[in-house]
Formats: sequence, structure tokens, C-alpha cells
Amino acid sequence: METLEPFAPRRRPPLRGAMIVLLSLVTVFGLVFAAVTFAQKRDAAGAKPPAPAISNADLSLARTVTAVAETAPGETQALSGVLEARHVVTVSAEVAARIVSRPIERGDRVAKGEMVAVFDDRTARATVAEAEAALLAATASRKGAEADYDRAQTETASAVAGATAAVRGAAAGEKKARSATRTQELRQAEAALSQTETDENLAKIERDRYARLVSEGAIAQQVLDRTQAAYDSALARTQSAREAVSLAREGARSEDIAQAAANAVGARANLQAAQARPARLAAIREQIAALRASEQRATANVQNARVQLSKHRIASPLTGRVLETRAETGEIAAPGAAIAVLSDVRDLRAVFAV
Repeated sequence: METLEPFAPRRRPPLRGAMIVLLSLVTVFGLVFAAVTFAQKRDAAGAKPPAPAISNADLSLARTVTAVAETAPGETQALSGVLEARHVVTVSAEVAARIVSRPIERGDRVAKGEMVAVFDDRTARATVAEAEAALLAATASRKGAEADYDRAQTETASAVAGATAAVRGAAAGEKKARSATRTQELRQAEAALSQTETDENLAKIERDRYARLVSEGAIAQQVLDRTQAAYDSALARTQSAREAVSLAREGARSEDIAQAAANAVGARANLQAAQARPARLAAIREQIAALRASEQRATANVQNARVQLSKHRIASPLTGRVLETRAETGEIAAPGAAIAVLSDVRDLRAVFAV
């Protein structure tokens, strides 16, 4: 008779136990995460829970979790751990100033953008005001130089036109003085005078009309300046025509010839002076370029001052909890000094001691 060996139970491989441990940990973490999510929704609905006890040692959320894992057949092991935030931020000062307000405490919930600390910003505000005043002054200087340029440009055109007309008139007068005046030339001179007087009257009417429009604010001053230049040129031509008629009527005398020659020389000198005015315009253009550069620097100074002022108020970069406060109201904070430590409670991990 054959003897049978007693039945021996099969031992499960070690891999199965490890899998059981892993599944247990995953299950526990899922339950804990669901509990935390539920608590956050409850807080959002207005039921704010009491602040948890925060550990400064490990910056955890102080939510203790326990997992029971099967390590071998018939054997279990209890694992303890805590929930920690994956994202922890230290909020630091960017300026050297006294803290006038720190409206948060350890354990408080904070929303993204909520104020964490406020520094004494009186000096920074004064700097902004000073920079803005300098910018206003630079802008006014630039606009004044541009107005000077427009005015000088108009005056230059008027001076050249008037001097050119004067040269022509002086040349005509000299020519008349050197030659015997004939009846036909007298008639021509009188006809030319009549035409220049008509042109003068038309130019005066247009000048007066634009003057009224400028006084009413309907057009710019530059338009009136151009019409005034045209009127001045017409006056010069009329005066030259009158002198030509007078010479034609009186006949030529030796002293008249000398005077006419001197007038021609003076008119040509005035024309040369008028034609040299563009050099002054070039100098004004250089001045405007320098003032524009100064205005740009003043604008940059205002922007920098405003940025520096904004650094006197620190807002939370995330929604979460205050793990630590490292500075108190009334203290003088240096740039880089930590004000508070914050954590994002929406991104957690469970850490177990094995």
C-alpha cells in the first residue's frame, strides 16, 4: 500500500505581497486625496475649517495618514505618513523698507493675488512724483523747440521771399535810374503798380480771414503765418512798383542813380542773410533731437520708478496655505529677506515612513 505525503499548501511568491502593499498605498492615497478635495470644496462654499497645526520641520500639511499593507502571508504592517504639498514657495522682499502690514498668519488660507505684505512706500511714491514732473518738463521743452522750429521755418520762407522781391525791385529801380524814362515805360510801371496793389489787397483779405479763424481756434497758427508771409511779400512788391512809377515820372538824376545802386546792394545782402537762415533751422533740429532723447530717458525713469513702487506690495503667487511667517509688522526687511512660506494645497503627495 502506497503511503501518501500530507498535502502542503503552496506559498505565494514574494511579488504578490509587494503588489498588495502597492495597491494598499494607492487606495489609501486615493481616499486621502478625496477627503482633501472634499474639504477644499467645503471651504469654497463658505465653511472655513479651523487652521491646521503646521510643522515647520518638514513643511507638511500635518494631515496624518495610515496604510495597512500585507508584507507576507498572514502578516501585516501599519505605515504612517503625512500629506505634503509638492509646490512650496518662499515669498521674499524686493526692497529695503519697513513692513507696515502683514495681513496673514500661519495656517491661513490665501488666494492667488491676495496681499501678503505691504511696505512703507512714501519714498518710492516721492520718486515716482519727481520722475513724472521731470517727464512733464522734458515734454514741454521738446514741444517748445518744435514750435520754435515751425515758426523759424515760416519766418525763413517769408524772409527769403521778401528779400528776393526787394532785390528785384532794387535792380529795376537802378536800371530805371540809369536810363531815360519813356512814356511807354511809365505806363508799364503804372500797370505793374496797379497789379501789385490788387495782389496786396487780396493778400490782406486772406490774411485777415485766417486771423479770425485762428482766433476762433478753427485752424493752426502756422496757416496764418504763411498767409502773413504772402501779404508781406505783396507789400514789398507794391512798394517796389511805386518806386518804379515815381522814378519814371521824375526822371533820372545822378543822386537817384547812386541811391538806387545802394538799394540794390543792400537788397542783395538781405537776400544772402535770409538764405543763411536754414543753418539756424538745422541747429534747432539738433536741439529737438537732443530733447527727444531726454524725454525718452525721463519716460524710462518714470517706468522704473513705478516698477519700484509696485515692489512695495507683495501678493500671493498661488492659492494655498501659509506654512510660515518669517517677518513681523514694523521690521525693516532687506531685499531677498523671506516674508512667508506658502504651499499649494491643490497639488499634494503622501509620504510614508517604511
